[in-house]
Amino acid sequence: MNFITHFALDRKTISPYFTLGVAIPDLLPLAGRQLRVPYKKLAEHSFEGLEEEEYFLLKGILHHYYTDRVFHESEFFNTERRLILPFLKELFLQNPDQRYFFLTHLFVEFYLDRIIQLQEADMVHEFYSHIAQADFSQSLKWLEDFSQQSFQALEEPLQVFQDRQYLHAYRQDEGFLYALNRTIKRTGIIALESFSSEQFHEILKPYEIQLKSRIHGMFPEIHKGFDELGYQGITR
Repeated sequence: MNFITHFALDRKTISPYFTLGVAIPDLLPLAGRQLRVPYKKLAEHSFEGLEEEEYFLLKGILHHYYTDRVFHESEFFNTERRLILPFLKELFLQNPDQRYFFLTHLFVEFYLDRIIQLQEADMVHEFYSHIAQADFSQSLKWLEDFSQQSFQALEEPLQVFQDRQYLHAYRQDEGFLYALNRTIKRTGIIALESFSSEQFHEILKPYEIQLKSRIHGMFPEIHKGFDELGYQGITR
């Protein structure tokens, strides 16, 4: 799941530090591949004696991991990967030798973020307004104390992410293609620069419309997955 899909699931949480924590695992790659918040240590953490903001920050990161685990194992996600595959094969008809296992994963998550924004235009503004209330410098210090490594490399990407607010662009056809292309290029798989916005969306628009009609089933399945894992989320 990407930023807005995570936020749509958890937007009623009272703490901006929880919102920031949920976002951090997806921001870490911008700071370098070696930077991690250790999942096993976090899952075994007692969360006792923490300041309220630190508690919500670390709980948000843990919640991200649990949500991704449930989502990526869900029938909804794996069905969507299967359903988008013919559209991607049509898109890459002239260059068919692709890593579709990865591309179906990436495209589905991007389209979820786009559709949620199109359905509720204020979602992104609410997301950015929420994390802006958190103290970034203090949050990175808490992550350093917990992980026993420097998170200095995350400070600039985190601030750029907040200042540029590029997630707003997902609602525009050209902006969505640009953001998707930027992520794909970073993986070194392929670039989408040969496609015009019109060409791209002509092929993928039918899938987007279909996904919009199915998206309502996603969140109930995630919550059911939490129950099956015995995961209770925030307990404070």
